[in-house]
Amino acid sequence: MTDENNKPAKKPRVKRPSIEPGIYPNFDKSGNPDGTFDVRVSRRMWMSDSNPHGQVFRRARRVNGIVNAQRKKKKYLDELAMEALKHDGDDTTWGKAKDDYYKYLDKRHAEGTIAYSTKDSTIKTLEKHTKRWDAKWISSFSADFLETFLTDEKLKEELESATRLTLLKYIRGVFKRQVATGRLKHNPAQGILVRVDKKRKYPTVMRHEEVIALIDYAETINPSWSLVYRTAYLTGARSGELWCIKWEDIDLKNKILFIKRSYDWKTETEKPTKGKKDRTVPINSSLDACLKELRLKDPTAIYVLPRIADWRNGKAAQIIRGYQQALGIKQSKFHAIRGTFITNLLLNGVPVIKVQAIVGHDDLKTTLLYVGMLGEDTKGATDSLSLEKPKVVSMDEFKDKKKVP
Repeated sequence: MTDENNKPAKKPRVKRPSIEPGIYPNFDKSGNPDGTFDVRVSRRMWMSDSNPHGQVFRRARRVNGIVNAQRKKKKYLDELAMEALKHDGDDTTWGKAKDDYYKYLDKRHAEGTIAYSTKDSTIKTLEKHTKRWDAKWISSFSADFLETFLTDEKLKEELESATRLTLLKYIRGVFKRQVATGRLKHNPAQGILVRVDKKRKYPTVMRHEEVIALIDYAETINPSWSLVYRTAYLTGARSGELWCIKWEDIDLKNKILFIKRSYDWKTETEKPTKGKKDRTVPINSSLDACLKELRLKDPTAIYVLPRIADWRNGKAAQIIRGYQQALGIKQSKFHAIRGTFITNLLLNGVPVIKVQAIVGHDDLKTTLLYVGMLGEDTKGATDSLSLEKPKVVSMDEFKDKKKVP
């Protein structure tokens, strides 16, 4: 029988110091911190009727650096929060979470805080790229899963980096809504980064001769489209803005055209311009002749341009591409005519600030894209460079040049 009194005394347990709750530094044999940390976090949650207050742990040993240890701790806390959500019975599927988010977007659109196009783009993008997740529980999503999805090579081939960034924003919005309603403890899409290709992407424009060929060809097929293209080229207005120009917006006496409204093709309603402010376009002789021709065609019309059915139905891009294909020129959107208007102004020496005001760009950087495309910001900078041998100047010539007349 072992003598209780002869048992060696237990060493007192020394509590390890912590940098912050859940993070503990490690020490070398000399007792100095070795730069690694142990991470240990836990959470109580309902596990079963017999274990309603079970405790679940997450541990990691010898994590290099305090920053990595803090990241590991946050990751574990997020995982435990998700697991608690599943055990508490508040979990839902991605499909239901999307439907809830769509209702939220409907409400915001009805309140006027977001445009219809924003809501429509969000829904179409999420349905196209995340439909296969509909049966997946939101508690099973992780940052690693979402990051792997967004960096997949197949998706990279399909979508540019800027579009993938937009997709991430929409996904993040679904989770954010779940956090706001209390169904999620944290947003797994928060903190994920998509590197955007910083390569400058220039807008598509048509050359002057291509626009003239387009106008002439449209005249033989559908003269109404020819009038639309002529007005677009001479005003630089967007398609929706052209549709909404009324005769009351034109001051022929002072040679000014006012752009006050734009047409939303999806909701079929008029709304303020993209910059939400009125602007003016000078009327030159060509535009003046075009407007007078339009007035003669229908003296009682309210709107300046003809009400073309295909234009109203949102087929302007389809029509222009058909004409371009027939002409054998590069196909583009209707918006490319506006780009030609901008580039021509810049080529004719109109100051960038004035061009910005005429076309209604909110940000000067947008107008400067056209300047960079033309090379106008660097034009003439190398004119002084030459491969000719320098002329040798004699001392007498040098003295003569220094003489002050």
